[in-house]
Amino acid sequence: MAPRRYVPSGRIFLLTAKSLSKSSACWPQPFKGVGCRVHTRYLPLLLLAVLFLVLTPCVRAASPSPWPDGEALDYRIRWGLIEAAQARFSATHGTGSPSGTWLFVLDLRSAGVVDLFLPIRDKVSSVIQAEPWDSLEYTEDRSEDSRRKNEVTRIDYARRTGLSRDEIAGSSVSFPLPAGMGTLDDVQSMFYRIRSVDWKPGVTKSFQAYKGPELHKATVTCIRRE
Repeated sequence: MAPRRYVPSGRIFLLTAKSLSKSSACWPQPFKGVGCRVHTRYLPLLLLAVLFLVLTPCVRAASPSPWPDGEALDYRIRWGLIEAAQARFSATHGTGSPSGTWLFVLDLRSAGVVDLFLPIRDKVSSVIQAEPWDSLEYTEDRSEDSRRKNEVTRIDYARRTGLSRDEIAGSSVSFPLPAGMGTLDDVQSMFYRIRSVDWKPGVTKSFQAYKGPELHKATVTCIRRE
């Protein structure tokens, strides 16, 4: 996977995602990507995740929440000369738990001529316990042309289980959390937590994340500072 550049206050950090794997085989008809298994219906979210990593300033701080309350990051996604989509990542500090929670929301919609042929209206949200950092809930409410998905996944750390509910079909899937698992992200909150790492050349960090009933592990390495 090609390195991704971060530009924090004039310094460039060159990071590379070394691996991404999942612990369940829930995706139908997957194809081989570079270092990971990908499904075509997840491409809009994956493209936004890459944009978030490439374009978001990397905050060099030890705090797990260095971004300001109310932060909003707007992106315009182009396909050649055409503006294909618009997206906004937002972070809002909430209440509850000893030090509160964070709500991360991605709003993605197609634009221009693309919207005429492939209308996309996606909303992805994450609720994160701030201290200690753990994902509590992950929701995907997606409308892509005629395809609809509305899935809510909640984690019960006391019982060491997760429950993923398909709000359209009315079905639910329960899954266990592996013994000894440390901090758990969802696939959206993981990109925020990457920003909180004090990246230096040679530093490697592993992250565990879930998406619905699937558990993933990603490894990120800082190659150099420029």
